[in-house]
Amino acid sequence: MEVFKNQQIDIEGLPRMKNVGYIKPQKSFLILTLIKSLLFWSIFTGLFFLTTIAARQEFPQLVPYAKYIFFPFATLSILLTWISYYKRGHALRDFDIIYKEGVLFNNVTTISFNRVQHCEISQGPLEQVFDLHTLKVFTAGGQSSDLEIPGLDEHSANGLKEYIVNATAKKTLSTEESSIIQHDTPDNFQNIIMDTPTKNTPSSEEQ
Repeated sequence: MEVFKNQQIDIEGLPRMKNVGYIKPQKSFLILTLIKSLLFWSIFTGLFFLTTIAARQEFPQLVPYAKYIFFPFATLSILLTWISYYKRGHALRDFDIIYKEGVLFNNVTTISFNRVQHCEISQGPLEQVFDLHTLKVFTAGGQSSDLEIPGLDEHSANGLKEYIVNATAKKTLSTEESSIIQHDTPDNFQNIIMDTPTKNTPSSEEQ
Protein backbone atom coordinates (compact mmCIF):
# COMPACT_ATOMS: atom_id res chain seq x y z
CA MET A 1 0.00 0.00 0.00
CA GLU A 2 1.31 3.42 -0.94
CA VAL A 3 2.30 5.59 2.01
CA PHE A 4 0.72 9.07 2.15
CA LYS A 5 3.27 11.84 1.63
CA ASN A 6 2.90 15.57 2.19
CA GLN A 7 6.23 17.10 1.26
CA GLN A 8 6.97 20.81 1.42
CA ILE A 9 7.04 22.77 -1.86
CA ASP A 10 9.90 25.13 -2.61
CA ILE A 11 8.09 28.45 -3.15
CA GLU A 12 11.15 30.08 -4.71
CA GLY A 13 11.10 27.53 -7.50
CA LEU A 14 7.50 28.23 -8.54
CA PRO A 15 6.85 30.14 -11.80
CA ARG A 16 6.27 33.88 -11.35
CA MET A 17 3.21 35.67 -12.71
CA LYS A 18 5.38 38.61 -13.75
CA ASN A 19 7.15 36.38 -16.25
CA VAL A 20 3.91 35.72 -18.13
CA GLY A 21 3.64 37.44 -21.52
CA TYR A 22 0.29 39.23 -21.58
CA ILE A 23 -1.56 40.16 -24.78
CA LYS A 24 -3.05 43.66 -24.70
CA PRO A 25 -6.49 44.58 -26.09
CA GLN A 26 -6.88 46.11 -29.53
CA LYS A 27 -5.83 49.75 -29.91
CA SER A 28 -9.39 50.67 -30.79
CA PHE A 29 -10.39 49.53 -27.30
CA LEU A 30 -8.37 52.44 -25.88
CA ILE A 31 -10.30 54.87 -28.10
CA LEU A 32 -13.58 53.27 -27.02
CA THR A 33 -12.80 53.58 -23.30
CA LEU A 34 -11.72 57.20 -23.73
CA ILE A 35 -14.94 58.03 -25.59
CA LYS A 36 -17.00 56.44 -22.80
CA SER A 37 -15.08 58.42 -20.19
CA LEU A 38 -15.46 61.70 -22.12
CA LEU A 39 -19.19 61.13 -22.60
CA PHE A 40 -19.63 60.45 -18.91
CA TRP A 41 -17.72 63.55 -17.86
CA SER A 42 -19.43 65.71 -20.48
CA ILE A 43 -22.82 64.84 -19.01
CA PHE A 44 -21.48 65.22 -15.50
CA THR A 45 -19.95 68.62 -16.37
CA GLY A 46 -23.31 69.86 -17.67
CA LEU A 47 -25.01 68.80 -14.45
CA PHE A 48 -22.20 70.37 -12.45
CA PHE A 49 -22.62 73.77 -14.10
CA LEU A 50 -26.40 73.65 -13.67
CA THR A 51 -25.92 72.91 -9.98
CA THR A 52 -23.31 75.67 -9.71
CA ILE A 53 -25.63 78.24 -11.27
CA ALA A 54 -28.48 77.20 -8.98
CA ALA A 55 -26.29 77.34 -5.88
CA ARG A 56 -24.51 80.57 -6.79
CA GLN A 57 -27.13 82.74 -5.11
CA GLU A 58 -27.30 80.80 -1.85
CA PHE A 59 -23.71 79.50 -1.57
CA PRO A 60 -21.49 81.75 -3.70
CA GLN A 61 -18.40 81.03 -1.57
CA LEU A 62 -18.56 77.28 -2.39
CA VAL A 63 -18.48 77.67 -6.18
CA PRO A 64 -14.70 78.26 -6.56
CA TYR A 65 -13.88 75.34 -4.25
CA ALA A 66 -16.20 73.06 -6.17
CA LYS A 67 -14.42 73.90 -9.42
CA TYR A 68 -11.03 73.19 -7.88
CA ILE A 69 -12.25 69.74 -6.88
CA PHE A 70 -14.29 68.84 -9.96
CA PHE A 71 -11.88 69.60 -12.80
CA PRO A 72 -8.78 67.90 -11.30
CA PHE A 73 -10.87 64.86 -10.45
CA ALA A 74 -12.26 64.66 -14.00
CA THR A 75 -8.77 65.05 -15.48
CA LEU A 76 -7.39 62.35 -13.19
CA SER A 77 -10.21 59.98 -14.13
CA ILE A 78 -9.53 60.36 -17.86
CA LEU A 79 -5.80 59.89 -17.25
CA LEU A 80 -6.42 56.67 -15.29
CA THR A 81 -8.62 55.45 -18.13
CA TRP A 82 -5.69 55.94 -20.49
CA ILE A 83 -3.23 54.16 -18.19
CA SER A 84 -5.61 51.27 -17.51
CA TYR A 85 -5.38 50.20 -21.15
CA TYR A 86 -1.67 49.42 -20.75
CA LYS A 87 -2.35 47.53 -17.51
CA ARG A 88 -4.76 45.09 -19.16
CA GLY A 89 -3.83 41.81 -20.76
CA HIS A 90 -4.64 38.12 -21.05
CA ALA A 91 -2.52 35.01 -21.39
CA LEU A 92 -3.12 31.33 -22.07
CA ARG A 93 -1.25 28.52 -20.36
CA ASP A 94 -1.51 24.74 -20.52
CA PHE A 95 -4.04 24.47 -17.71
CA ASP A 96 -5.58 27.93 -17.28
CA ILE A 97 -6.25 31.41 -18.64
CA ILE A 98 -5.10 34.62 -16.92
CA TYR A 99 -6.45 38.16 -17.13
CA LYS A 100 -5.03 41.21 -15.37
CA GLU A 101 -6.33 44.76 -15.01
CA GLY A 102 -6.28 47.72 -12.64
CA VAL A 103 -4.22 50.85 -12.03
CA LEU A 104 -4.50 51.77 -8.37
CA PHE A 105 -5.56 48.23 -7.45
CA ASN A 106 -4.12 45.44 -9.57
CA ASN A 107 -6.36 42.41 -10.14
CA VAL A 108 -5.10 39.14 -11.63
CA THR A 109 -7.76 36.48 -12.31
CA THR A 110 -6.85 32.90 -13.17
CA ILE A 111 -9.42 30.35 -14.32
CA SER A 112 -8.49 26.68 -14.57
CA PHE A 113 -9.87 24.89 -17.62
CA ASN A 114 -11.32 22.04 -15.57
CA ARG A 115 -13.59 24.57 -13.81
CA VAL A 116 -14.97 26.18 -16.98
CA GLN A 117 -18.63 25.51 -17.66
CA HIS A 118 -19.07 27.48 -20.89
CA CYS A 119 -17.92 30.56 -22.78
CA GLU A 120 -19.77 33.23 -24.73
CA ILE A 121 -18.92 36.27 -26.83
CA SER A 122 -20.81 39.53 -26.36
CA GLN A 123 -20.79 42.82 -28.26
CA GLY A 124 -22.39 46.06 -27.09
CA PRO A 125 -23.62 48.93 -29.28
CA LEU A 126 -20.38 50.92 -29.06
CA GLU A 127 -18.33 47.75 -29.45
CA GLN A 128 -20.12 47.05 -32.72
CA VAL A 129 -18.99 50.44 -34.03
CA PHE A 130 -15.34 49.55 -33.32
CA ASP A 131 -15.79 45.84 -34.20
CA LEU A 132 -14.73 44.73 -30.73
CA HIS A 133 -15.86 41.71 -28.75
CA THR A 134 -15.83 40.60 -25.11
CA LEU A 135 -15.17 36.99 -24.16
CA LYS A 136 -17.01 35.84 -21.02
CA VAL A 137 -15.92 32.71 -19.16
CA PHE A 138 -18.33 30.99 -16.78
CA THR A 139 -17.27 28.44 -14.17
CA ALA A 140 -19.35 25.57 -12.85
CA GLY A 141 -22.18 26.78 -10.63
CA GLY A 142 -21.73 30.46 -11.53
CA GLN A 143 -24.69 32.44 -12.89
CA SER A 144 -22.56 35.42 -13.91
CA SER A 145 -19.27 35.41 -15.77
CA ASP A 146 -16.19 34.91 -13.60
CA LEU A 147 -13.84 36.32 -16.20
CA GLU A 148 -14.36 38.91 -18.94
CA ILE A 149 -11.77 39.79 -21.57
CA PRO A 150 -12.81 42.92 -23.51
CA GLY A 151 -11.20 44.59 -26.49
CA LEU A 152 -10.85 41.51 -28.72
CA ASP A 153 -11.29 41.40 -32.46
CA GLU A 154 -13.59 38.76 -33.92
CA HIS A 155 -10.79 36.37 -34.88
CA SER A 156 -9.12 36.51 -31.45
CA ALA A 157 -12.41 36.16 -29.57
CA ASN A 158 -13.49 33.10 -31.54
CA GLY A 159 -10.02 31.60 -31.32
CA LEU A 160 -9.89 32.01 -27.53
CA LYS A 161 -13.36 30.57 -27.12
CA GLU A 162 -12.58 27.54 -29.25
CA TYR A 163 -9.30 26.93 -27.46
CA ILE A 164 -10.89 27.12 -24.00
CA VAL A 165 -13.79 24.87 -24.97
CA ASN A 166 -11.44 22.25 -26.44
CA ALA A 167 -9.07 22.45 -23.48
CA THR A 168 -12.00 22.09 -21.08
CA ALA A 169 -13.25 19.01 -22.92
CA LYS A 170 -9.79 17.43 -22.83
CA LYS A 171 -9.33 18.10 -19.12
CA THR A 172 -12.78 16.72 -18.33
CA LEU A 173 -12.14 13.59 -20.38
CA SER A 174 -8.75 13.10 -18.78
CA THR A 175 -10.26 13.44 -15.29
CA GLU A 176 -12.98 10.90 -16.09
CA GLU A 177 -10.44 8.43 -17.47
CA SER A 178 -8.26 8.81 -14.38
CA SER A 179 -11.28 8.18 -12.17
CA ILE A 180 -12.13 5.01 -14.09
CA ILE A 181 -8.55 3.76 -13.84
CA GLN A 182 -8.45 4.40 -10.09
CA HIS A 183 -11.66 2.45 -9.52
CA ASP A 184 -10.82 -0.41 -11.86
CA THR A 185 -7.55 -1.47 -10.20
CA PRO A 186 -6.35 -5.10 -10.17
CA ASP A 187 -7.60 -5.40 -6.58
CA ASN A 188 -11.09 -4.43 -7.70
CA PHE A 189 -10.96 -6.90 -10.54
CA GLN A 190 -9.86 -9.57 -8.09
CA ASN A 191 -12.76 -8.73 -5.79
CA ILE A 192 -15.15 -8.92 -8.74
CA ILE A 193 -13.80 -12.34 -9.69
CA MET A 194 -14.00 -13.60 -6.10
CA ASP A 195 -17.58 -12.34 -5.72
CA THR A 196 -18.71 -13.94 -8.99
CA PRO A 197 -20.40 -17.29 -8.29
CA THR A 198 -18.75 -20.21 -10.06
CA LYS A 199 -20.78 -22.77 -11.95
CA ASN A 200 -20.51 -26.22 -10.32
CA THR A 201 -19.86 -28.96 -12.84
CA PRO A 202 -21.46 -32.31 -12.10
CA SER A 203 -19.14 -34.96 -10.73
CA SER A 204 -18.71 -38.43 -12.25
CA GLU A 205 -20.76 -40.00 -9.44
CA GLU A 206 -23.68 -37.66 -10.07
CA GLN A 207 -23.54 -38.50 -13.74
